[in-house]
Amino acid sequence: RTQAIVRRSRDLEREIERRHRVETELRASRAEHLSVLEAAQSGIVVAGVTGVVSYTNPSMADLFGLPREEIVGASLDQLRIAGFRKAVDAVLEARDGESPDDWAVVETSAERASGVHFDVELSMSRQEREGEPYAVCLVRDVSERNRMTNRLQRSEERYRTLFHTAPAAIVVWGPDMNIADWNERAEVLFGWERDDAIGEDFTVLFSLDSVRDPLRMAATRVLTETSTQTLVYSTPTLDGDAR
Repeated sequence: RTQAIVRRSRDLEREIERRHRVETELRASRAEHLSVLEAAQSGIVVAGVTGVVSYTNPSMADLFGLPREEIVGASLDQLRIAGFRKAVDAVLEARDGESPDDWAVVETSAERASGVHFDVELSMSRQEREGEPYAVCLVRDVSERNRMTNRLQRSEERYRTLFHTAPAAIVVWGPDMNIADWNERAEVLFGWERDDAIGEDFTVLFSLDSVRDPLRMAATRVLTETSTQTLVYSTPTLDGDAR
C-alpha cells in the first residue's frame, strides 16, 4: 500500500511538472503572439459575438486618432466604420465547415476622431477560443491606393479617347509582331475590324512580300532601340487595294 501511495505521489508530481511546462510554453506563445499584434502596421480589432472590442493595437489607435482605452470596451457600432458590426456578425455566423483561416475582405468608409473621412479595407477572420467564436479584424487605410487607382483609370480613359479619336491610324504591336490594338482610323484605312486584326502578324497583314523583311527589321529596332523608324511603301487593304 505504501508503494502504491509513493507511485501515485510520483505520478502526481510528474503531472504537475508537465502542466507547469505546458503553461509556461503557452504563456511564451501568447507573449510572442501579442508582440506581433502590437507591432503590426495594420490596425487590429478583436471582438466577440457581443460586438464589444476586447483588444486593439497601437496602429488602430493611431489610425483613428483615439486612445486605446476608448476603443477597448467600446461596441463595434461606436467605431466610425460604416457597416463594421454587420460585417463582423456575418463572419461570426459562418457556416459549420467553413475554414477559420478564410479571410473576408470588405472595403468601406471610416471617419477619424478629427472628422476626416477616409477609405478602409477590412480583412476579417473567424476564430474560436474555448468553444466561443470571435473575430480578428485587420483595418487598413486604402485612401491613397484608391486615389492612385482612380487617377490611373482617368488616365486610361483619356488615353483611350485620344487613341480612338486620333486622325491618323495607330497600330500597337509586341515583340512577336502580333497586333495588340489599333484605333478606329486604322479600321477605316485598312478595312479590317479591330477584333479581326488583333492577334494577327502586322508585318504580314500590312505588307507585300517584297517589303516584309525590311518592315520586320524596322519594327524590331523600334522595340529594342526605342528608336523612330520611317518606311514608305504600299500596303494592302482588306478589299485588295494598295495604299
